[in-house]
Amino acid sequence: MRFTDAVRFIRNEETNKSKPGLDRVNYCLGLLKHPEASQRIIHVVGTNGKGSTATMITNILVAAGYHVGTMISPALHGVTDYYRIDGKPITTAQFVNSVETLKSALRPVEMSTEAKKDLDPTEFERAVCVGLILFKMENCDFTVLEAGMGGVNDATNVGQGCLTVVTKIALDHMQYLGNTLEAITQEKLGIASPGEKIVMGVNSPIVTDTAMQWCKMNRHELHLASIADDSFFPNERAMIADYQKVNIATAQKAVEVLCGFSFDGASLAIDDFAMEAGIRSANLPYRFDVRKKDPYLIFDGGHNPDCIDALCKSLKQFSGDMKYYIVTGVLADKDYPAMYEMLQQYALGFICVTPPNNRALPAKDLCDALRKFEKPVEVAETMVDAVERIKELRKKGCPVLVTGSLYMMPAIVAAWNKTR
Repeated sequence: MRFTDAVRFIRNEETNKSKPGLDRVNYCLGLLKHPEASQRIIHVVGTNGKGSTATMITNILVAAGYHVGTMISPALHGVTDYYRIDGKPITTAQFVNSVETLKSALRPVEMSTEAKKDLDPTEFERAVCVGLILFKMENCDFTVLEAGMGGVNDATNVGQGCLTVVTKIALDHMQYLGNTLEAITQEKLGIASPGEKIVMGVNSPIVTDTAMQWCKMNRHELHLASIADDSFFPNERAMIADYQKVNIATAQKAVEVLCGFSFDGASLAIDDFAMEAGIRSANLPYRFDVRKKDPYLIFDGGHNPDCIDALCKSLKQFSGDMKYYIVTGVLADKDYPAMYEMLQQYALGFICVTPPNNRALPAKDLCDALRKFEKPVEVAETMVDAVERIKELRKKGCPVLVTGSLYMMPAIVAAWNKTR
């Protein structure tokens, strides 16, 4: 199988859909003889901060000498971007081998019209299966799975987990998860296997209280993270936002809880050096990602009101009252009026783009919505147009902030590289 064929098998028009339920992924894993059954799964769920927290947990374990497979979503740079082995991108050969195994197992589904109708897995479900195949082939000590948008019905809700880690919970994807923080919290917690320990990051009182009640009712041991005064940032450029302190605390607490476990008769061995080295080496793009200085060019994938609130606090801490030209695009199902109501205080003006996603709000519609702030607003028809405007503005000494949908970030970076 060629790499392009493997990509097409995972991502195509038929698989590019969202369907609730676990029937398809569980059926698929059954055909594969349940690769997840032998894996020590650490689930990372929540609304915001999942990717950063999963990356930090992975890096700490790797720094301590463990072999770790990680799945993070969304896959922004192509389907192989879902996966990491020991924090590093996988090879095309690893991907192709895993897809070949999945395709062979799915042959009964592919050959039956009726089975294809009911049991054909979606892109994300296929991606989860590929990851589990890969991590079993690699004989990983731990598998870190970042949930998609859900909890109970998320495609990553497979196998018997050894730990569930819950990051910041906020109102998002309410059409799928519930209309209140209590409902969303319970939906996220529901991914925990029976008897599994749960680590919860710093959250609002209503989320924490709901978690405490839910864990007591369902007999789960709950461990609450707290931010230490001496929290350190990962590195000088990436993941330096103030909001990363919450994710650092969550990752540290998760590893501390894991250290109380016994695996194959031995306790997990993680010292302070591994803890600090793992966090300092963490790097996930587009999370308050300062790409250039004098003037600043910052990328931040703030894609819901809670993200934007955290971004605004980080801007205040990072650059005071400095204002930016904001290049932005958003998905139509987000509460974008609330997002930009907060963000507009930092705006010199807005340049609107359409993210490359079928749920995107057209740039013109976003532009119309932003006119009420009485600041310069314009539409960039293409990502190349957006990049040209960024370069023009920075030549004039204007700092630029690129924020909104994560899906637009790699598209802008790719356009930048084309126009050098």
